Amino acid sequence: MLDDTDIHFVCQQPVSDGKFRYFADLSFPQFNLYLEIDERYHLDPYQQHKDRFRTRDIWSVTNWKQIRISTHTEDGFEKDLSIINYEIKQFVNFLQTQKIKSIKKNCFQPWDYSNSSLYDKILEKGFLSIEENDAVLKQFHATKLFNSGHKGWQRGWWQIPGDTNRGLWFPKLYSSGDWTNILSLDGKKIEEFKNDGSEIALSRPNQINETRITFAHYKDYLNRTLYKYLGEFVYDQSQTTNTKHVYRRVSSETKLPIN
Repeated sequence: MLDDTDIHFVCQQPVSDGKFRYFADLSFPQFNLYLEIDERYHLDPYQQHKDRFRTRDIWSVTNWKQIRISTHTEDGFEKDLSIINYEIKQFVNFLQTQKIKSIKKNCFQPWDYSNSSLYDKILEKGFLSIEENDAVLKQFHATKLFNSGHKGWQRGWWQIPGDTNRGLWFPKLYSSGDWTNILSLDGKKIEEFKNDGSEIALSRPNQINETRITFAHYKDYLNRTLYKYLGEFVYDQSQTTNTKHVYRRVSSETKLPIN
């Protein structure tokens, strides 16, 4: 219904102040607002109590306006699809009005979803962040952020020149070939093991001391294949075994080197 590529949207936008972490169903950062879809369980009094705290916490960090669309009536009956579609249309009209207001105020910045803009925006701000959903199209875009000069790169690891303790890691977070990597639900742990259950040898002598600036291979909501920044991970010797390597996240941001 919206049919407007000038308007930026993010599915499951993470919001956190370090103490809590929530996910806004659909956020629109240009207009400082987000949409929540309420299924039936949101009618439960205890859940409504939790939702009020959740709304307060998100507002305290972002100052975003919240809009909700419920799939059920207050007495617990499913809404007719035509009613839900009408509410969606109202929300779309609201977004279009917000765009018109921003244009009149000369403060509207159209969303540039081109591949180069992903790299350029990260480079301009000077750091990578999980909360800002940073991602790049190609591995060499990630290495260029650290002054590689690459015009192409397609490997699982790149050691930052002159830095023996840091490198860029590009895991596929699914079963691929002989290996499987699994990201925990909270995004704070990655497990790596061989599909045949055999022992894993260290790839590099200094591996247990490395900080892994991690970009995961995935498809985004526009069906583009990207490398999404997941934070900095280190080798967790306490959980690692002979057949499984475990890495835990130690930072959700990475500063870029000064050119």
